[in-house]
Amino acid sequence: MLKKIVLSVILTVGLLSSYAQTDQRTRETKIADIVMLLPADNTSKFNQLMGELYGIGNVIADLAPQLADPGGNDAQIRYAISGLTMYASKTEALKSAVAKELCTVIPKAKSDEIRDFLLIQLQYVAVDESVATVTQYLNNARLCDAAVRVLVRIGNENAAKAIFDALPNASGTQQISLIEGLGYLRYQPAADAIASYAGGNDGKVQKTVLFALSQFAIPSSEKLLYEAAEKAAFQYEPTDALYAYISYLKNLFVSDQVSLVSKNSKKLLKATSEKTQIAAKTAALEMISLSSGEKAVSELINALSSDSKPYREAALKFTDNISSPKMYEALMKKATKEKRPEVKAEIISVFGARGDVEALPFITGCLSDSNIDIRKASIIAAGKIGREKSIKPIITSMNVADAGIVETGKKTLTSIGGPVAVSEIAAAIPQATPQAKVAFLDILASRKANNMVGVVFAQTKSDQAPVRLASYKALSQMAQEGDAQQISQLLSTASDPAEITALQNALYASISSLPQEEQTRRLTGLMKTGRNPALYYNVFAKVGGEDALKMVMLGMKENDTRSNDAAFEALINWKDASAISALFDIAENNPKYADRAFTSYVSKVNSAQVPSEQRLLLLRKALDIAKKPDQKRDVLSQVGRTGTFVGLITAGKYLDDRDNAVQQAAVQAVRVIALAHPEYYGKMVTDILNKAIAVNKDAEAEYQKQALLKHMAALPSDDGFVSMFNGRDLTGWKGL
Repeated sequence: MLKKIVLSVILTVGLLSSYAQTDQRTRETKIADIVMLLPADNTSKFNQLMGELYGIGNVIADLAPQLADPGGNDAQIRYAISGLTMYASKTEALKSAVAKELCTVIPKAKSDEIRDFLLIQLQYVAVDESVATVTQYLNNARLCDAAVRVLVRIGNENAAKAIFDALPNASGTQQISLIEGLGYLRYQPAADAIASYAGGNDGKVQKTVLFALSQFAIPSSEKLLYEAAEKAAFQYEPTDALYAYISYLKNLFVSDQVSLVSKNSKKLLKATSEKTQIAAKTAALEMISLSSGEKAVSELINALSSDSKPYREAALKFTDNISSPKMYEALMKKATKEKRPEVKAEIISVFGARGDVEALPFITGCLSDSNIDIRKASIIAAGKIGREKSIKPIITSMNVADAGIVETGKKTLTSIGGPVAVSEIAAAIPQATPQAKVAFLDILASRKANNMVGVVFAQTKSDQAPVRLASYKALSQMAQEGDAQQISQLLSTASDPAEITALQNALYASISSLPQEEQTRRLTGLMKTGRNPALYYNVFAKVGGEDALKMVMLGMKENDTRSNDAAFEALINWKDASAISALFDIAENNPKYADRAFTSYVSKVNSAQVPSEQRLLLLRKALDIAKKPDQKRDVLSQVGRTGTFVGLITAGKYLDDRDNAVQQAAVQAVRVIALAHPEYYGKMVTDILNKAIAVNKDAEAEYQKQALLKHMAALPSDDGFVSMFNGRDLTGWKGL
């Protein structure tokens, strides 16, 4: 026991000693080891590496001298510095430390190009103490923009003053950067100085000046900004004068200078036209609605007299900015007197969007208006405001021949929901117009209103084909087990293809809740009492399984073309893989259906839930009976997806096929399997791959050939390889 303890201590000491030795890396080595692992594969690894890098302390001083000018090989160094900056930006304590490191190395950088990179990194961690370092680069044409961005990020009085102090001596792009920075910082003491640059010929400078003044939002700037927008004809142009003036008004509003906003917005509204200056006029109207309260009601109502639909729609939208009974009253007065149907419909739509409950009686009255647009708008608005209270009036409004009205009502009723809608709709069906009946039946179907199935069955007797078809389709969503017999009777007498399909779906729906064996038994009984057994084959296809297949195969043996066709269609549509064998037999032995049976067989084999080896066997059977090139081509493409070794060999046999399409399908099948399975190798595989490379004619053949050659080069040598080591001694071994 003592020996074990001693041995354990020796091992532990040895391990600790070993660890201590490995921990004796130099500072430079530690940094280099981390840098070599960049960029990191994921966020977790990134945080780990950056934490280790930061823990070394003041590493930017070590990294910065290794930075190179553009074109140099310093990508990992840049990853390290930018990564550390982003890592530090999330914690205030780390930000200050990394900012200090950056400010130390920036003046020592070898070039302005490198300083620019370092200043960009400083943006993310800069603190007030960084201002002094950054300020010295405001007079540098190359670095001014980066320096301004750092100061904007700092965002305090010291940063803003530093930019302002540099402005008098600046010109060109430096001047633009400085003015823009002051604008972003909203440094109002700079307003007069910046205003002095207005009116020049340099469009970029003017744009920046107007932007900055718009951000300061002081009353003294209004005249200059307005005149600039006026000079631009209140249109958008390169100096963005109109945008600047609108921004100015918005910033005035944010700074609570509401009376000025109202006054200046009215001036802009009066000076512009909705026909040629709609952006400016719409913006002015919005600011009036925000700043003038109830006093803006008249302006919004006046806007509704415009011939411009976009302007009217904007005005109606802005009514939401005024939460006052006066706004609703003015809108209602306008709607009552409005002679233009289009405008009346627009106001009604807004009542719905605003949720003006008081407007419901007026809207309900408009459901019978002679104008279709007004009626549509009223249906939608009534649904939004009245909900269940509006169901009956909407149903009544739908009893017309106009498809648009019916469709609008259908969508609105569908959106209301609830049991009241179902009962009201069901009650309305018997007296409804044919178009409305179809819509009502569709709604019941979408709700799966099983308790109203009797109403639907009543409409199956309609002499209107659209109504009858709608009722059959509704049954496919609403039918239950007890409805199977009645649906079967309808199916037995159906002749229209669309109606037959709908009833087949309905019959299956009625038995779908039963176990598969019981579904087959129930359906078999119904078929035997029906007039036309062939109509049941597609329902058996939905059931699936071996027992149902036997019933359908009886139809294939009938000496009756209609039965044969119906049975074959069922096999094509079969639910599961149980019909695969039957389809193969038909493809092999029945010339009439051979081609379609072959295609269906391959499709079902591809989707069958079977092992890849079994799928390959089924596909090889298809190749044995394939008579046409396109059939072989389709099967070979599926062979490639099996990923099996035998699949590779199978496809290889078709590399010499005389048909180009077949040959190229074989090439792709070989390529796909081989590249995905490096465990397939040997002389036989090598021969097949070489052949595939030789005959490949694909549009990307060269790329594909190179991929296969690279793949082959990585494969183990062929079954004649001799080991250099015999496992016993060094006999035959030749050292370097």
